[in-house]
Amino acid sequence: MASTTTRDQVDRAKFTGLLSDTSKMAGGSNYQYIFQLDDVNNSILAIARQAGINAVPLFDLSGGAGQLPQAWPRADVAYSGYAGGLSPENVIEQLKKIEEAAWGHRIWVDVETHVRSADDQTFDLDKVRAFLEAVKLWVDQAGPSEERRGAVHL
Repeated sequence: MASTTTRDQVDRAKFTGLLSDTSKMAGGSNYQYIFQLDDVNNSILAIARQAGINAVPLFDLSGGAGQLPQAWPRADVAYSGYAGGLSPENVIEQLKKIEEAAWGHRIWVDVETHVRSADDQTFDLDKVRAFLEAVKLWVDQAGPSEERRGAVHL
């Protein structure tokens, strides 16, 4: 009796092999791999972790389009990234929501769309500076402190 293999099993095996090869080429577990999760490819994080890869999620429901989600995804790991629609104008309000979604775990944010120039060709350094100034109290550079409002890594 011939065994059958489903497409999902083949893709999982290929993906696991690719991750393993990539990790070996990069020098092993000293590197952390970021997987963008957007409700389409969420299973890849678990596959990577099962393969022994140091992998963390980047929750971006907009798929890189720079749009705020209606609600931030709940983190089920101790260290996660969040992206999608963050700007200098809304980041403080959104960090409060992200902190709740992350269950108090350490997080990092990814921002690009709303800190770019009007022609979308370069980063607008004034917007980048405004974003960094806005999150200053949330950034954990030296560990817990009384001023720290959250643990965000940029």
